[in-house]
Amino acid sequence: MSSQPPTPPKPDPELGKRDSGDGFRRATKATLRAMAGDPHLAVTFLEGPPQEESQGTVHLPYMPRHVTSQEEAEMRGVADAEALFRKHHDLRLDISSRIPDPTRRATFEAMEQARCEVYGARMMRGVQENLAARLQRKCFMQGTMRMQEKADMPAPLAFELLLRDAMMPGSLPRLIGPALSAWRDSLSPVAQEKLRHLAAIRDDQAAFSESFLELFATLDTPDHAQDAPPPATQEDAEPAPSPDDADDAGGEASQDEPSEKAESEGDEADEEGEMEGELGRDDAPPGDDPSPTMSRGDPEPSEAEAASYRIFTTEYDEEANAADLCDPEELAHLRHLLDQQLSGTQSVVARLAHKLQRRLMTKQQRSWQFDQEEGLLDATRLPRIVINPATPLSFKIEHESAFKDTIVTLLIDNSGSMRGRPISVAALCSDILARTLERCHVKTELLGFTTRTWKGGKSRQDWLEQGRPENPGRLNDTRHIIYKNADSPYRRARLNLGLMLKEGLLKENIDGEALLWAWQRLLKRHEKRRILLVISDGAPVDDSTFSANNHAYLEEHLRAVIRKIESQKSVELLAIGIGHDVTRYYRNSITIRSADELGGTVLKKLLDLFGED
Repeated sequence: MSSQPPTPPKPDPELGKRDSGDGFRRATKATLRAMAGDPHLAVTFLEGPPQEESQGTVHLPYMPRHVTSQEEAEMRGVADAEALFRKHHDLRLDISSRIPDPTRRATFEAMEQARCEVYGARMMRGVQENLAARLQRKCFMQGTMRMQEKADMPAPLAFELLLRDAMMPGSLPRLIGPALSAWRDSLSPVAQEKLRHLAAIRDDQAAFSESFLELFATLDTPDHAQDAPPPATQEDAEPAPSPDDADDAGGEASQDEPSEKAESEGDEADEEGEMEGELGRDDAPPGDDPSPTMSRGDPEPSEAEAASYRIFTTEYDEEANAADLCDPEELAHLRHLLDQQLSGTQSVVARLAHKLQRRLMTKQQRSWQFDQEEGLLDATRLPRIVINPATPLSFKIEHESAFKDTIVTLLIDNSGSMRGRPISVAALCSDILARTLERCHVKTELLGFTTRTWKGGKSRQDWLEQGRPENPGRLNDTRHIIYKNADSPYRRARLNLGLMLKEGLLKENIDGEALLWAWQRLLKRHEKRRILLVISDGAPVDDSTFSANNHAYLEEHLRAVIRKIESQKSVELLAIGIGHDVTRYYRNSITIRSADELGGTVLKKLLDLFGED
């Protein structure tokens, strides 16, 4: 019997495959541990929501598989900054707990981070370059080049930059606008001397901390208190309403209210208090007014500025359905990841959504007009007749609301700075909003905007081949995404929202054109009431356009578009900024501190809107 030679094993198709970023990740982890002096330090790259920091663990931002050399330098800068802080910051000498004011505490932490970085990297040229790339990206994302006045730049950022400049003159990036000079000029000679002293003792944490406290003791106006409104005088105070006025006000407020309001008013009040507590709205510091801002301090752009906006080429721009940007299997997987990340948030937002649905359904069933001369007798007014027989009878008229004739468009910033928790919560918010409004027969459209590539793409290549003509205008390939069409049911768009988690989707943001695109889509709709809600975490950002035009180019266009939409009043425009003051741009807007507040804020804004008659 002849023996058969053994069949060679089939090669494993996965053998030899590895993430193209594995080597870089390993090198980054090893360097961070070596610089921090802790070989057992755990280092992770987050793909989901942020995790709680601990002394033995470092969480670095998520890094996609394919990155540019500039992005690698920025990531190294983040890792180097973390390592130097752990190396040169002694927790036993930390004075953060001695600083009760949150703004001043944040200022100290920013200056202490700058001290550790500059002192720790003083003999390492490569680390200095990495930290410079990180600082440049930080300034770019916070929009320092567009900060014109002192009030535009937060105190923690201002003092961090002033200290860095004092410790290492000439190290600040070119993206710093006039606001930093305004901060420097506002300091007294004594405060400026204290700042120079801080730079000189950067090698001594204890002395640095005590000198920091002395610095702020010399300031005439501490931090954010300078913006507090003056105390009201007796002439400015409004007189207290009399009991008769209060009764009349209550009678007027009851007009045009749904008949079922009395049955659910107590439950809704309890639920609203519970929701606001869970979402952290009650923790807002004094002065953070969550109400919409109705005025802006910045000058409005003229129509000529809007007309002067240029686009180098639209040949490579893209308007695409979300399903066309990802294969079905990956889209389903991304949707599953989204559900997992948001499992702890859905219960809170869903209860607010249920409250919104009750409000809408109640208004759609019936509502009443009170104090009419004819109609059904209003039994609630009969006690007045018993008290005063001369009081005329009061009637009420039932009428159907035209509330169904409404469309809501949600426009979401899909820029790179939204990566992580902000974009996940924005996707959840879109999901809840679409489901809730569809049940109430209110049309909903979900849109997103970003660019197809970083740093210009094919548009910039054409510009370079044509000899770099001056003032080319917008110089990138835009991508406008339709997650849900207004006429499509929610069940067909549910998977599409997972696209927001797709690796490499979130790039740069050109807000003005995206806002104009969403507005023009709304104008084509037949609904009588049109609402456009914008969610963003920053001002327009596009490296390629900024490099070939003035830095305020995209921001000026955004202001012009907002002015056009708000002046025509055919669409109700609202905006929510995540950690970014959008009240500078939009009349009806609100700024929240973290993405976790987004779901409750959106639904509360809609409750306010839909509560109007």
